Amino acid sequence: MTEREVVVDGDVVRRPRKPWTLTVHSLLRHLHDQGLPVPEPLDTDEHFEFVRLVPGDGGDAAWPHQTTTAAVASAGALLRRVHDLFDWDVARPAEPVSDVAYALEWLAPFDDDVQQLRRRGLRPDVDRRGRIGAFLDGYRWDGAFDVVDAVLARQQRAIDEVVWLGRAGHEPQRSWVAAGWPDRWSEKLVVTERLRERVS
Repeated sequence: MTEREVVVDGDVVRRPRKPWTLTVHSLLRHLHDQGLPVPEPLDTDEHFEFVRLVPGDGGDAAWPHQTTTAAVASAGALLRRVHDLFDWDVARPAEPVSDVAYALEWLAPFDDDVQQLRRRGLRPDVDRRGRIGAFLDGYRWDGAFDVVDAVLARQQRAIDEVVWLGRAGHEPQRSWVAAGWPDRWSEKLVVTERLRERVS
């Protein structure tokens, strides 16, 4: 079995055990016990970990589920449930606004490529303001929020982190930097700024 190989048997996934597996299982157990829809940790042995899949769609197959403002509000409510347990972003400390901005980058969305919008089931004239409002209502956001500045800061932080980790030799960030992805991701900043007047 290669490091990336995953075996699925019914609703159970078996994949290679890593040094951090027990820590991840502890986190998943905590979230699962709080009623959050996360993979249920089942067991580990010397070589593998076993988790139960969460029913539903993932990746590109999940885009049709976010086309309505009700779905976006539901995503906001789910993120708030997670934040009511603790604040996390890529399993490290961060302000809740970081996760909110990241979610809104994709759910508003901060993208004006017509083909990409259609691929995700959205019209070119998507009501970004309405979707942002629905997400923030679902999240129960309280207080002022400059969504464009928050998304820009989150996008820049993601680029800076990839560059820093890549230069330090971490994978897959090293390969992403070598392939020039941070420069391409910088174009997102231009798009986000261009959409400011449509969401403010």
